[in-house]
Amino acid sequence: TFNKTAEGDDMVLIGRYLDREQVIKPASFIKAVSGGLVLHNLVIDFSTLPQNYLIVNNCTEDQSKLHIDACTFKNVKYHMYSVTSTSYAKYIIKDIVIAGSIFDFADNDKILFNFGACTGAEKIENFTFTNNILCNSAGVTRTCQIVQFGTADYPETTEWNTTYTVSNNIFYNVLSSSNTFFKIHQTASVKMNRNIFWAPLTHGSMSYIWNIMKDSQPADAFDLSDNIAYGMIDGK
Repeated sequence: TFNKTAEGDDMVLIGRYLDREQVIKPASFIKAVSGGLVLHNLVIDFSTLPQNYLIVNNCTEDQSKLHIDACTFKNVKYHMYSVTSTSYAKYIIKDIVIAGSIFDFADNDKILFNFGACTGAEKIENFTFTNNILCNSAGVTRTCQIVQFGTADYPETTEWNTTYTVSNNIFYNVLSSSNTFFKIHQTASVKMNRNIFWAPLTHGSMSYIWNIMKDSQPADAFDLSDNIAYGMIDGK
């Protein structure tokens, strides 16, 4: 469990050595209550997790941040972050940054950020996902999602503040689940540039990136340029 002990306090976990792996095999999940969480230069192996998530939202207030940098997540067979209880559903992470990390999926349809029960989506300010690799080291084509929100009903007057930056990522032998890589309600802006997607034609499935659930989403909020797809049917 991580809690802030004073305004703005964060839990920071940093791997000490640059020339060797510092492997964490969690025996249970991380309970997010308040403050922020920063992970840097760690290898986290999901193979020992008994639950369906690595981090679960158990918040008593909005979290300041979740920053993950230069980490490797092995045997990803569960969700990384989940909002599962309606008791905490209105509390969110304001600033999410995932950079320079590797996600090696060991199962299909796993969600990095499963905001399923979330009812405060409009309060998320930033979601940055850059310079990451999504793959399966065993050479098996996997399906996954990066972000998924549930079907909570938001008034048409809701002001959506989230900016998404998704750039310089490699999706190797990884396709979207049936719900697309990003299933969101609405966004202030999306910048998705210079990503590379590859999956074999023999897989026979389509892969989609964005699923916007609100009809009021302005189309000009999206900047989708310089992305490359290899091997997929019609590049989809």
